[in-house]
Amino acid sequence: MQERCIGALRWCDNENADALIRCWDAFDDYGRSLGCILVGLLDVRPEADRVWRCFQTIRTQPNLYFVGPLWGLIDVQDPRAADALAELVAERRAFYELYGFISRAGDARFILPLFEEVLKKAKQTSADAMWALTGVAHRLGRDELLRLLSDGADDGTRVQVQTFVDRIFIYDQDAVERHFETFYARTLSSPLDQVDGLKHRH
Repeated sequence: MQERCIGALRWCDNENADALIRCWDAFDDYGRSLGCILVGLLDVRPEADRVWRCFQTIRTQPNLYFVGPLWGLIDVQDPRAADALAELVAERRAFYELYGFISRAGDARFILPLFEEVLKKAKQTSADAMWALTGVAHRLGRDELLRLLSDGADDGTRVQVQTFVDRIFIYDQDAVERHFETFYARTLSSPLDQVDGLKHRH
């Protein structure tokens, strides 16, 4: 019932956000997680504090319901999304959306951890880590990325870093968004697709 109602609200023309908030206290944690995704899709920025509180409440649970509020924070471009991601990375919380989220909301704090992940060359994660690094790099700019990666390095290492940075900037932001298409898409084709999409975001 929660999935159907929240999915349908995505397509209401008027007062859909108000209806969602009026029902908020009746939802369980799963429903609020879906609700946070909808807040992001509707770009209801005044509700960012509500989404943040939801994240703080459910982030320590063993399930992955925290993904919903985290996605909502990213969609409304709340700077606390980067803080939340940094905490989850520090805690080594593994979840499918991690690299896609970092590509959208990560900041300078993620450069070295992603760089180390790429160097490990683990087949399962290195490609996504590289694309996430590329997404963050485009926000920071070439000079800042070069500074972060070459800080304290000798001349020989700086040359290698320069080569690596050049390799990153071969790919533009559009390529990043194509790789992480699910995490950048803001619309789906039908109400039924939208319900399935909200569920997929878990």
